[in-house]
Amino acid sequence: MKQALTLCIVVAATIVIGWGCARETTSEDVGRQRVDSLNASAYGWHYRNVDSVRVLAQAAYEEAERIGYATGEAEALNHLAFERFQQMDFDSTLTLTTRVEELTGDAVECLVADVMQMRVAQRTSDNLAFFRHRSHALQRVSRLQKHKNKLDERQLRRFNYGCGDLHIVASTYFYYLDQRERAIDEIDEESKIGRASCRERV
Repeated sequence: MKQALTLCIVVAATIVIGWGCARETTSEDVGRQRVDSLNASAYGWHYRNVDSVRVLAQAAYEEAERIGYATGEAEALNHLAFERFQQMDFDSTLTLTTRVEELTGDAVECLVADVMQMRVAQRTSDNLAFFRHRSHALQRVSRLQKHKNKLDERQLRRFNYGCGDLHIVASTYFYYLDQRERAIDEIDEESKIGRASCRERV
C-alpha cells in the first residue's frame, strides 16, 4: 500500500513538473521535442521491428512537416528509407534518400542518406554509384569533423551513427570484393568511432 502511494506521488509530481515545463516552452519547441522523440523511437526499432520503424517515422515526418522542422523531416525520411531497404524496395529507398538531400542542408542527415545510397549500390552491384556516394559521404564527414564541437547531443549521436554505418557498409563491400585488408581497415575505423562515442557519453 505504501509503495503504491509513493508511486502515485512520483507519477503526479512528474506530470506537474512536465506541465510546468511545457508552459515555459513554445508550441514549436514542444513539437520539435515530439518529433525528436518519435525519431529516436524509430531508430530504437531498427533491426527489431521494421513495421514499428515505419509507423513511428511516418508520425515524426507528419508532425515535422506540420511545424516546418526540416531536420526532423529529413531524419524521419532516413528512417523510412531504412524500412524500405529492409523490405528490399530499393527504388523507394533511393527516392526517400534523394528527398532528404532536396529538403535540407543538414550535413548529418545528408551523410546518413549517402550511406543508405551506398547500401543500395552494394546490393544492386552498382560500383560507380557506390564510390560516388562513398566520396560524398567522406567529404561530409571531413567537413563535419571540423565543426564537431558545435553539434548538439542529437546531432552528435546521428553523426556517430552515420560514420559507423559508413565504415560497416564499406567493409562489407570490400570483403565481398575479396579485398580483406581494406575491409579490416574499415572495421578498425568503425571500432574507433564506437570507442569515441562511449567516451563522449561519459
